[in-house]
Amino acid sequence: MDDQKLQKCVEEVQNGNAPAFSYIVEKYQSLAFHIALPIVKKHEDAEEVVQDAFVKIYRFIHQYNGESRFSSWLYKIVFNTALTKAKLNRQQLLRNEEVSKQYFDNNAELVHLKDDLEFQNLRQYIGLALDRLRPDERLLVTLFYLGEKSIAEIAEITTWKASKCKVKLMRTRQKLKVILANRKDDLL
Repeated sequence: MDDQKLQKCVEEVQNGNAPAFSYIVEKYQSLAFHIALPIVKKHEDAEEVVQDAFVKIYRFIHQYNGESRFSSWLYKIVFNTALTKAKLNRQQLLRNEEVSKQYFDNNAELVHLKDDLEFQNLRQYIGLALDRLRPDERLLVTLFYLGEKSIAEIAEITTWKASKCKVKLMRTRQKLKVILANRKDDLL
């Protein structure tokens, strides 16, 4: 039933019924945020990515032809928008490097402050463990566990081969297990 409602909303938006788009936003906004956040790292940037991605989705929804699942098409747009934002952030960071050198002799103090924080709940603990993963590893974990995407859907979203997704996911789970088991003191 949910897939039928989604398909109907997509068709309505494609036919010019803009208010029908609100259902799509409500349905996918949270997971889109969780896809963007590991890539761009900052909460505000992830919110901006999600907003930009939904604008793109609305503008180009007429190009969605139903060959793939709508959610895969949508997440691919979110993924690519986040990659673009991360690239722009890196470029800005390089431009600002000289300015930041004036204020900080080294970043050791900032890293130390982060490591000294004590978190009170499991969600924060796991969040810190996820921060130790590379962006592509965090994306895989987010899509597979939070987004409940299949390997085939992840491959479609990321444009990686399914075999690469399986291997990377297996290695990421092993890496995360080691981080959680051996690094509890470092994370808290």
